[in-house]
Amino acid sequence: MLNGDVGDPASPMAGFDPRLKVVSLAMFSILVAVCHQWTALVSSGILALILVAMSGITLMDTLKRLVPVNTMVLFLWVFLPFSVKGQGLYVLGPLTASREGVELALQITLKANVMMLMFISFAATTPVMTAGQALDRLGLPYKLVHLFFFTYRYIHVIYSEYNTLRTAMTVRGFVPRTSVHTYRSYAYLVGMLLVRSSDRAERVYRAMICRGFNGRFYSLREFSMNRKDRVMFAVICLWMLATGWMEWMKTGF
Repeated sequence: MLNGDVGDPASPMAGFDPRLKVVSLAMFSILVAVCHQWTALVSSGILALILVAMSGITLMDTLKRLVPVNTMVLFLWVFLPFSVKGQGLYVLGPLTASREGVELALQITLKANVMMLMFISFAATTPVMTAGQALDRLGLPYKLVHLFFFTYRYIHVIYSEYNTLRTAMTVRGFVPRTSVHTYRSYAYLVGMLLVRSSDRAERVYRAMICRGFNGRFYSLREFSMNRKDRVMFAVICLWMLATGWMEWMKTGF
């Protein structure tokens, strides 16, 4: 997702200063996490939807990126309504779903989707290298920035290695079944993947040392903040302040 080629490169979000994107996303996530009033959550959701629309990402792409988080949230709906004590809402066999449990599951679902929408609006218009450079400019420890770069890069490398090993197993006639042989084969696959990953990491490290790597990445890019960036950041901050006021004053429905 964090590749910058999903959203519209000419959209307002694409031109938004990456440093302000990171700061806005961090503040927004904290705000949504501590909110409990429905009006505050709805307000934050409206802001996230507006920013998604400003990023130029299509509805289909947005929905695709919401599928993983909602798949995880689905498990909450299986257990949470029946595990929270409160007023009975409906009965399913020997289990009774409480009103409080359903409300809590709905609140978590809304929070997860709102945070994900905000992340989509920023990530869809920000290349990963730019995001890493923005983190560095904000003063984050360079080791964390390096970890961010390498994690993003080598997730794809490890996945490529997995596909290679999986193809080799298929060519040799491997058909997964519910058997000890299948479990042993997958264990060998995971073990070989770890061995190859370790070997590649060692080779990459030696290659970097040979090229004079001294523990820092240097970039010639300089970020500049213009008037549009300041106005957009101010509007986002004011919206979040209004949302926080709704939460603080407990204005809800």
